[in-house]
Amino acid sequence: MSSGSVSAPLGESKEALNRERETRHTRDLRQGQELEEQAEAESSEKLIFSESGLGEHFGARFALGLIEACSVNFQVPPNVIRALLSHVETAELGNDWHEAIKSQSSKALQSIRTEMVHEFVRVFKVQVPQEYFYELAQAELSSARYAEAAICIVNSKLFERFDCHELCLNLIDISRTHECKLLLNELESLRRPVIETLSTPKHAKTASKLLLDYKLDPQSFPSLMTIVARNSSIFFINRVLKNED
Repeated sequence: MSSGSVSAPLGESKEALNRERETRHTRDLRQGQELEEQAEAESSEKLIFSESGLGEHFGARFALGLIEACSVNFQVPPNVIRALLSHVETAELGNDWHEAIKSQSSKALQSIRTEMVHEFVRVFKVQVPQEYFYELAQAELSSARYAEAAICIVNSKLFERFDCHELCLNLIDISRTHECKLLLNELESLRRPVIETLSTPKHAKTASKLLLDYKLDPQSFPSLMTIVARNSSIFFINRVLKNED
């Protein structure tokens, strides 16, 4: 066998080995960089949410300002604010930090989104009277922000002070079935009247869904069953005519 035929495979093996070494080296560098970035992020987080170096209760003040800024920017999803509140609840912010920033927390409360108010009050231990939540829900209703009003009413257990039946209908009209169900989950006596009111051609589908969700007897809603049967018949007839074409 000639020396040329042997050297070619050896050369290829050497090149493959070099490529493997370069790949491994690049991967190690990338992993090292990622570890450094992670350590830097963790270090920054500890610095922000600790008292050392940045003044007493800086972490709490920083978190409060960040939550307030996110709350007034409606491009920030609610889940981001919930995550921040959850982080504040578990972070080590020093002793008596709630009391130390009480005035700032009370002021920031005015900027917090209605659906986040109760969680904010709980995490930051803001002392507010029950009447505050009533006025907040009333303001949302007056501005036709029915979903926000419903969340506030449910969280505050203010059912008796509002017309929850009408609120449910308004929520359905703006396709906020989730918030409607928040009310119905708490008010079992309201389920039947709401479904009966929704037993119209426009809302029959929603009424049927609520009926099934709450496991109510369909025969107790004759008007709804008539509409459903009629719609089913129309659907069947249209399907037959379409197949004939």
